[in-house]
Amino acid sequence: MGDPSQLLGEREILKYKELELFRSTLGCGTIRPDRSDRTLKYETRSVSDLVTRVLPLFAQHPLRSSKQRDFEKFAEIVQLMHESKHLQPDGFARIVELSLEVNSSGAKRFPRRAIVLPQMNA
Repeated sequence: MGDPSQLLGEREILKYKELELFRSTLGCGTIRPDRSDRTLKYETRSVSDLVTRVLPLFAQHPLRSSKQRDFEKFAEIVQLMHESKHLQPDGFARIVELSLEVNSSGAKRFPRRAIVLPQMNA
């Protein structure tokens, strides 16, 4: 992301430093600005990094909120993908069902038909 002090205000710099500490502790991922809500996000898209680095950290230090249930479903999705189950119809269907249960009130939620129908036509 370069030098954050040239792009961010004081509060955002503190948030960046917190996210950078998290990223460096895990040893994977990136920090990116999200222009839709003007925040910074930590993300990793590597299934391998999720399985070997991220999931074990949260298994050792569980969330203490209702988000723990979402995390458990997310962890199952990641594990299914790690085992290539997403390439099989039953595994893909299980991932769709789990994903619909995660963050069920989220603004970026996709309807089931938007996930399933494109895959059926592929």
